[in-house]
Amino acid sequence: MPKKETISKKNEPKDAEAWNNKGNTLNNRGKPEEAVKCYEKAIEINPNYAEPWYNKGNILGGLGKPEEAVKCYEKAIEINPNLAEAWVNKGNALIGLGKLEEAIKCFEKAIEINPKLAEAWNNKGGALGVLGKFEEAIKCFEKAIEINPNDARTWYNKSLALDYLGKHEEAMKCYEKAVKINPDLAK
Repeated sequence: MPKKETISKKNEPKDAEAWNNKGNTLNNRGKPEEAVKCYEKAIEINPNYAEPWYNKGNILGGLGKPEEAVKCYEKAIEINPNLAEAWVNKGNALIGLGKLEEAIKCFEKAIEINPKLAEAWNNKGGALGVLGKFEEAIKCFEKAIEINPNDARTWYNKSLALDYLGKHEEAMKCYEKAVKINPDLAK
């Protein structure tokens, strides 16, 4: 038995990037808790490496721990303020905490960094829609669709906003476009 432990320690990664990559592999294999341990080891080796902070945040968000996820995204952003995806995912976690205005600011920062990030536009539109700002939401959805016309979620979100504004015919066209892209939406 001790030989097995020696072998596993011998094969352990020595640098932060290798630990981060091992975490990604474990996460892709459906082992998020083990992946988090790898990201933590990467962070221990190099606390100024943004990627494992970001990846850890993604997993924690997926595990229903938005407060912890936000802290990880904040650390990733502190290290690399231009990591647009971290801003988007911080915004997503904030939505989960009911902090819509803060989330919108995160999406706006992501858009400032990368104006072609359709997910940021879509998610900003979603948060605006929850706040009842449907006209503003529709503008965001339209921008997201301009960037990625094949995202069924954005077409669906636009249909909801239009429906809330009483524009039922236009909403139905957007809904039909969403279902054409992803038939599972009709189920």
